[in-house]
Amino acid sequence: MDHMKRQLSFNQLSEENTKKLRNELLDELRVSSIENLSNELFHEIFDYLDGIDIYEAFSNINYRFQQLLTSSPVRYKIELIYISSTERFMFICQQIKHQIYSINFQIPAHIDQLLTSFIIDSSLNRLQSLVIEDIQSDTILSFLIALKCLPRLFSLDIRTMHIMGNLNDIYRSIFALPTLKYNKLHLYGNECSISIPLATGIQFSTIEYLEIAHYYAFDELSDLISYTPKLRRLNLSHINQDDSTIETMSPINLENLTSISMYTNHINFDEFETFIQNIYSELKTLHVTFSCQDITFLDAYRWEKLILQYLSELKKFSLKYYENGHSKNSGERTQFNSSFWIERKLIMNMEINEYKILYLVSSYRKRWYEYKNCTVDYLESTQLTINYVFDGEPADCLFMYIKSILNRVQIYHLDIQRKISVDRLM
Repeated sequence: MDHMKRQLSFNQLSEENTKKLRNELLDELRVSSIENLSNELFHEIFDYLDGIDIYEAFSNINYRFQQLLTSSPVRYKIELIYISSTERFMFICQQIKHQIYSINFQIPAHIDQLLTSFIIDSSLNRLQSLVIEDIQSDTILSFLIALKCLPRLFSLDIRTMHIMGNLNDIYRSIFALPTLKYNKLHLYGNECSISIPLATGIQFSTIEYLEIAHYYAFDELSDLISYTPKLRRLNLSHINQDDSTIETMSPINLENLTSISMYTNHINFDEFETFIQNIYSELKTLHVTFSCQDITFLDAYRWEKLILQYLSELKKFSLKYYENGHSKNSGERTQFNSSFWIERKLIMNMEINEYKILYLVSSYRKRWYEYKNCTVDYLESTQLTINYVFDGEPADCLFMYIKSILNRVQIYHLDIQRKISVDRLM
């Protein structure tokens, strides 16, 4: 009996030793396999990984990887979606500070604590891009002022739901950043006014791409972009409701401005026309999205006249017009199939999605059923896509939506994206 126990113990010990030896061998093989990869390959791999994860995973392997992590070609892209330890994050950032390429702060619960603790100085000499979400109004100004010392900060993206009562100082601080090329400011629900004076020569910003995603008036817009003479692309949304300043708007004279994108649900076509007439730039791209009940936006002749008279250099154009499915607007025929639009290969398509009808005028794109080099008849390419209809809607709602569309435009193709009962289509 004792002999059997000793034999069993020996076998268990032998098995444990075998497992331990096998694991050690596998670890050595893994390390040796990794060691065979070139530094250049690691540089490419690191481009797809989070900077904090890279440092935590590779810093304690061996001397070679310690040297690799601090080598000049390695650039760290940090995405803070969650954080287990603020202290750990600060420690790692301190080790790789001069190699950080971008930081994306997406942790609202800790954002102000982090931004207060995170020391911004010239040692962040390779930091090119910052994204900050949900920053508080009492933190943003001091943070923006600190960014002035960064020699290579090219992109700044700020998004917050907190009310900002000091937009004048915020924009002044942004325009003062010495190397900034791209700026996006999303202030959800913020309706504060901006009273910033017209820029003088010494106040000009280096910004080339500006995205304004908060409420503003047209006269405020004129004053804002007077600070950006190098502006190439302007992206606008959330124009103030009932903005009467369009008539007194100062002309926008930016010789480098070639692209405007706009989303709004508050202005009518007459006001938009006045806005375009005040732009003294050779626009090559115009993308506009309207969600308002002014059917004039579907007047192809007015668009044609506006483009020929004020947008003669235009190369790319798209129009999105969202209409409530239950709209009472009259069904006047659109004329986006005239020679003006066909010559530019711009066609109209429609989509039904929930309670909305989307009218889309844009460049023609080949569809899945069209073979290569096939001839396209642009006059008969109009398509209706049914994306989604609520199951709880009355059966005749979809029919009414389609009837409303047919009153305005002839449909040649139908694309149904999801299962719909036959009753709804009859």
